[in-house]
Amino acid sequence: MQNSINRYYLYYTHALKDKHTHEELTSKLKEKFGLSSECISIKQLGRHRHFDSIIISGNDILFAIPLESKDEILERYNVKLSLGESLFETHQWILPPFVAKKDVLKLALTPIGQEALELFEKIYSTEVIVRQIKGTYIKIPEFKSYIHLIIEAIESYYLAHIASSITLLLTVIEGISREFCDNNLIKYNKSGSTSAFQSVMKNQKLLWRNKVLFKDKYTLPADYYDDLFLRRVDEGMDLLITYENYGLEYLYKSNSKHPLNRHTILHGTNKSFFIDINFYRLYSCLEALAFAVSLNPFYYGAEESGEALELLMRFEKLRHIKSVL
Repeated sequence: MQNSINRYYLYYTHALKDKHTHEELTSKLKEKFGLSSECISIKQLGRHRHFDSIIISGNDILFAIPLESKDEILERYNVKLSLGESLFETHQWILPPFVAKKDVLKLALTPIGQEALELFEKIYSTEVIVRQIKGTYIKIPEFKSYIHLIIEAIESYYLAHIASSITLLLTVIEGISREFCDNNLIKYNKSGSTSAFQSVMKNQKLLWRNKVLFKDKYTLPADYYDDLFLRRVDEGMDLLITYENYGLEYLYKSNSKHPLNRHTILHGTNKSFFIDINFYRLYSCLEALAFAVSLNPFYYGAEESGEALELLMRFEKLRHIKSVL
């Protein structure tokens, strides 16, 4: 498949690029490769940042040759860093899903500290957490089977048992990753703590790229499958890649000194991880995992039910107890 697209790609880049109108381009390609008019067109690809591409059909495959190089596309949009890259570099943190972009931008500009904690508390209010538990998570099979443990972790935090809540969330995140791999026949090393997470992210990045970004029908030159390029043109890819990098560099890396490193927390060598902001940062990792396994960027509202209202009231009561402790 790549051999076929390379023929078109190399001819375009070396003989046609920047020299012809769209009509002349299609004419030249038809003449060179004996294509019919129905087999070639120029369309716009992309979701958040778009780029015109030559579309050539052959043997039930649609090849897409972008008219601009990766660098030219990014330069046209003036993209030097994605939002995920910025958060990762300045805060050693992920790009959270299900959050208004204006709030993410505020966090990116706010140093980790009291002001950032207040932003987290606003973003992840009890209403939002209940909505996620009773709306979004309940629709994801692997999350649904861990709902009772997620609720217990939230309750522990609201009771000021921060260490307990964080350690429980760490085990929940790992358990969900393992269950997702098992349910979807994704191979991973069951004796390692990192492997399931790594396998989930590798699999879901490919699915998002192929099915969502390129609509499961366009094949591009290998150059355009580069993670750095993809994260800078698509917010979904940025979120997945940032979360993957965060997990591999900080959350699961055995010799990391990051304050939310699984290894140092669960092996008892980190005795200062249990602070409020770390709970919210880890909760955002649970949120990122919800997006990763579902590949759905939209949250679901909790149905107006007695269960949701009861959970909200319970959380609010526990928060009040914490505030007076």
